[in-house]
Amino acid sequence: MFFPKLRKRAKWVFAFLALVFALSFAFLGVGAGGSGIGDYISQLFHTQQSAGTPSIDAAKAKVDKNPKDAAAQLELANAYQVENRTDDAIASLEAYKKLKPNDADALQQLASLYLIKANAAEQRAQDVQNSGSGAFFDNLLLDPSSKFGSAAGPPQISGIEQQRIQKAYSDAAVEAQAAHSQEAEIWTTLTALQPDNTSFLQSLGLASAQAGDLDAGIAAFKKFLAVSPDDPNADQVKAFIKQLEKQKKAQAAAGTPTATTGG
Repeated sequence: MFFPKLRKRAKWVFAFLALVFALSFAFLGVGAGGSGIGDYISQLFHTQQSAGTPSIDAAKAKVDKNPKDAAAQLELANAYQVENRTDDAIASLEAYKKLKPNDADALQQLASLYLIKANAAEQRAQDVQNSGSGAFFDNLLLDPSSKFGSAAGPPQISGIEQQRIQKAYSDAAVEAQAAHSQEAEIWTTLTALQPDNTSFLQSLGLASAQAGDLDAGIAAFKKFLAVSPDDPNADQVKAFIKQLEKQKKAQAAAGTPTATTGG
């Protein structure tokens, strides 16, 4: 059953998520003048909204007329994205990718959409945690064998409500991890096209880590350091590698294999 496993592993799962969220800021272009995916998303939306993107109906009519029209698929993706219809935009960009698999700009746009989807799911998970379920999550992280844990006792919510919270949280977490995995696949393609692009490498490392593929995350960050050892973010990348390696050892000790992106 999932829920007993969630209870057993909650402590390291939440600790790792907190680590990833905290360190994400450095790689999303916050502080230190980075040029990460956060900057790309901002530029992407600004460009689209000022470029006279056609309506969804007009763009869809072109696609319906000729689904193999790559330009039409890209127009439709942009139209959906302007309207914040992320899943539809992803579908259109995936169709475009089949027609133009080496378009680096479109691939970055697709990766950004998977990141947006993952972030939305992560926000839902946090909302579940914050909406009246503090007692439940506090008890998950509490060592029941400790004096404090014994004194705290069981969470003050019903079994049915506990299951609802667990399911809502786990559904959102699974969706976020899947979206990060798909995002990592796109960055893998981009790093194959441009092996020395440090922005792509750091984005691949972060997406892989958030997808739970620690090995891929470590490998991408090590490649980042090999390509650009004097990069302003080098110290942060080294710190992240150490944390990922520590997390990998913790998972191995707990008998929990890391995820593998792709497939």
